[in-house]
Parts: sequence; structure tokens; C-alpha cells
Amino acid sequence: MAARKHSTEDLPSCVSSEQVANAEVQTQRSTAADVLKIRDFRFLFVSLGVLIFAFEMRTMAQSWLALELTDSQAWVGIVNGVPAIAVIALSLLGGVVADRYPKRTILLWVRAGLAALAFLVGFLVITDAIAIWHLILLALVQGSIIAFGMPAGQTFIIEIVGRERLLTANMLSQTVASVGTMAGPALGGVLLGLFGVSAVYIIVGAIYVFSIMVLVPVRTRTISNPESTATPIRDIKEGLAFVRSDVRIRNLMILNILALFAGFMMPLIPLYARDILKVGETGFGFLMGAFGVGAIIGAGSLSLMGNVQKKALILVIAPVIWGIGMVMFGYSRSFPMSLVILGVMGGIGPVYVAVIMTLAQTLAPERMRARVISIFSITMQLFPLGWMAGGILAVLIGNEETLIIGAIGMLVFPVYLYVTSADFRNVT
Repeated sequence: MAARKHSTEDLPSCVSSEQVANAEVQTQRSTAADVLKIRDFRFLFVSLGVLIFAFEMRTMAQSWLALELTDSQAWVGIVNGVPAIAVIALSLLGGVVADRYPKRTILLWVRAGLAALAFLVGFLVITDAIAIWHLILLALVQGSIIAFGMPAGQTFIIEIVGRERLLTANMLSQTVASVGTMAGPALGGVLLGLFGVSAVYIIVGAIYVFSIMVLVPVRTRTISNPESTATPIRDIKEGLAFVRSDVRIRNLMILNILALFAGFMMPLIPLYARDILKVGETGFGFLMGAFGVGAIIGAGSLSLMGNVQKKALILVIAPVIWGIGMVMFGYSRSFPMSLVILGVMGGIGPVYVAVIMTLAQTLAPERMRARVISIFSITMQLFPLGWMAGGILAVLIGNEETLIIGAIGMLVFPVYLYVTSADFRNVT
């Protein structure tokens, strides 16, 4: 009789999908092909790619809309940075929820909320009722929704694929996200030029709905901490105490402060497209899409390699390259050169994110992994806050000067941490 294949739902409650996945990979190498054989990961993989495609298209349209409404790069930064405030405020609670409830269910509700917001903005633009305060208010709502989606989404992968396959799975996720990062803004720029902002938002909402449909067939229902009777406040305190006590995770959290400086350049890209490179909204889409081209190459190459050692060294090299790229972009007056610079930066960005996220996930104990990742998500929100800070600084001191300050922030700390901390250097 042929052996029956078991889904996660067939397993005894004492056996988690992570344990099964770990057992399966003890005798095989973790490659992209191995990870893609996992049914639930394939659905999650496609759903994530569709989600990022829509999200990046929305970000591109939102940036252009804010610039058109206000004619100020500062407002572009503010509108894109405001969601981080809500994420920071609610991420810890999102981590508690993700430890107590099925992550698939959380992700379905999150995507439904994002779809509703996209349709609402499209309606406001169609009726000519849109104002900058609408974008700011809805950005806060969006950030509140994302605060519950990030811990669930980032810890769902390890439940499906296990620890040994996690880096490869993260890199595959970054690869498909990079496709969305490239194609979303590029197509968004074309659609903006042809049909206007409202059409882009309506299309984004429809794509969010499709991402929900792709996620529905996922069967994994693992709950990390289903029997907890502690209050959410106590669970949050426990997660914070663990992060303080583990020097390796604490170093990763501190290192992610770099995200603030990395975000400085983002609100300047539409301004450079319109006023300096003079390539308009379509050119802006291609500039943003250049990130995706590089990211596909960088993330795709690392995903084919499987698990890699010397992860700490990657976490130093990546921000150095990003910082140098910021300065070069600031002084570039050539559209092709700017595309190349953003392509290189896009190539290193997802590698950094996948490596640091993999380390945070694997170093955290399973029962509080989502809480640890929720704290980590707070540090990641420094990137959109960097949008806000970069836009304001550019108005106050100038574009090039802002990018130089951001580059210095990117270069100094990771090199210092690598030189002075043996615990950091030895992380693999």
C-alpha cells in the first residue's frame, strides 16, 4: 500500500509543523528546489509575491499623489513614514496575538483590511475629495493593520519549512518580493501615466483580494503558545526580558537602527525623477523598479546557495554598499547611472533583510518567537521613519547633504560592532 501523505492537520497536537520539517531535512541539503516542494510554502510564496507587487505599486502611487498634492518632498516622507508610528505602537500586541492564534487567519484579515483601504483611496481620488490629511489618516490605519501582519507573516515561514530551510525560504521570499518591488512601481508608473492615480489604487485593491484567494488553501495551523493564560502585558514583558538577556539578538536589534538612515533617500527619489533627472512619473516607476531588478539578482543568487556561514560579515558589507550608493545617487545627474546605482542597492537590500531576519527567527525560542519578531519589527519601522526624517532634512539642509548624513550613519555602526563584538562576529 502506498504511504499516505500527511498534512499538518493530520498530526497529533504535540507535534508541530516545525518539528516535522526539521526531521525531513536532516538527510537532505536545504536548496531552493527542496523548499519549493513544500505545498504550503508554494501558496505562501505566490501570495507574498502578489502582495508585495500590490504594496509597492500603492507606495509608488501614494508618493506621487503626495507630491502632486503638496509639491513637497517632506510630505512624501511624512505620508510614507506615518504608518511606522502605528506599527511601533501596536507590534508588541501583534506579536502576542501571533503566538496565540493561527497565523494564516491573521494574515487573511490583514490583507482584507489593506484591500479595503486601497479601494477607499481610489474612491476619494475619483470623487476629487482626496486631501493630504486623508493620506495621513489612512496611513495610520494601514500601519495599525500591518502591525498585526508583520509578526504573523515573518514567523509563519519557519512553521512551514523548519529551521534548516529557513534562510533559503527567506531568500526565496525576498526574491519574489523583489519581483514585486521591480514590477509594481514600473507598471504603476505606466498606469499612472495612462489612467491616473485612481485606477492604480483600484487595481491595487483587486490584487490584494487575489492574494487572499491564494493564501486560503494553506493548511498549516500551528500555534506557538496556545495554552497561555498570561495577560498580554505579561507576555510582552517576557519577550522584552528575553531580548535584553540574549546578547546576540540584542546586537541584531541595535544593528537594525541603520534602517533609519537607509530610509533617508526614499522620499528624494520622486523629486529626483521629476526635477533633477526630468523623467516624470514613468521614469520614477523605473527608478523604483531598478531596486527590484537588483534584488532579484541578489536574493535569487543567495537562495540558490542554501544556508551560508559568515552571516555577520554580510550584515556589515550590505550597509556599507548601501551607504556608498546613497551618496552616488545624490550626486548623479544621469538617469542610466541612477538606475544602475539603485539596482546595486536593491541587490544588497533583501540579502541583508533575509539574513538578519533568519538570525532573529532561529535564535528565538519557538514559544515566544512571534513576540521577539514583533520587537524586531519595531526596529524595522525605523526605515519608513527614515522616509519622514529624510524628507524633512532635505527641505532644511539640502538633498545631497541629507544623503551624506544617511551614508555616515550606515557606515559607522556596523563596522564598529563587527570590530568590537566577538559575539556578533561569531553568529552564523
